[in-house]
Amino acid sequence: MNEEGQIHGLLESLRSQSHPPYEVIVTDGGSTDGTPRIASDYGCQVIVRKGLQEFPSRSLAAQQASGDIMLFTGADVPFPPHVLRNIAEGFHREPNLLAVGGPGIPVKPPILSGVEFAIYNFLRYLVSKLPKPLKRFSTSTNLLAMRRETFQNTPQDELNRLGWGEYYDLNADGNLGARLSATGKTYFGYRSVRVYMSPRRLHQMGFIGSNRHFMYVLENFLSFMSRTPLLNLSRKVSADTHSDMRNSEGKTR
Repeated sequence: MNEEGQIHGLLESLRSQSHPPYEVIVTDGGSTDGTPRIASDYGCQVIVRKGLQEFPSRSLAAQQASGDIMLFTGADVPFPPHVLRNIAEGFHREPNLLAVGGPGIPVKPPILSGVEFAIYNFLRYLVSKLPKPLKRFSTSTNLLAMRRETFQNTPQDELNRLGWGEYYDLNADGNLGARLSATGKTYFGYRSVRVYMSPRRLHQMGFIGSNRHFMYVLENFLSFMSRTPLLNLSRKVSADTHSDMRNSEGKTR
């Protein structure tokens, strides 16, 4: 939604992949700028559903997808040249592999945020290597690839519970990652599977504000925290903040 200033970078990076995508589906929640037109100009399939929130929109796109492997990402996430090839090869080598994730690297972030993200992404990689039940598959909206049949075989009531349907959950990507890790084999890349991400919101929120906003990701590592009042409050505040930022971006363009 309202990503005309960022979506060029994503679509150009997909076009330049050594293993170009078979199809690109863009779901738009009712942009007031030129986002849908730009996506159409790049040959994407564009679905506009005014007011549809992020994860339900991803589910809608998944229902339209025809490729064997689906990759979910955001409009402000450019891809290094060989990421899709590396993901495809990983699924080809491992027939039992359900999903692949990887870190998002902010481009020119504030110094403290850059250091924090470097530590955070390395910890995500480390915990992905632990034996079960300690292992964690920390996914994000920036990069999650999975077999289409895996997603389609997930019951709709389960997708709703995870936040990918009627019930919206800000941490729906983390919820799905936890389910995938508990169900079968997952892989979290570090060097060969990674993407870049816009640092704009890190600059807007500042170091303390961004930490407060992303506090909900703690439940991806410490599942008991999802039941604490503090994290539930943080999740609500973060969801409201995210929505307000998207709306204000649309009004200023």
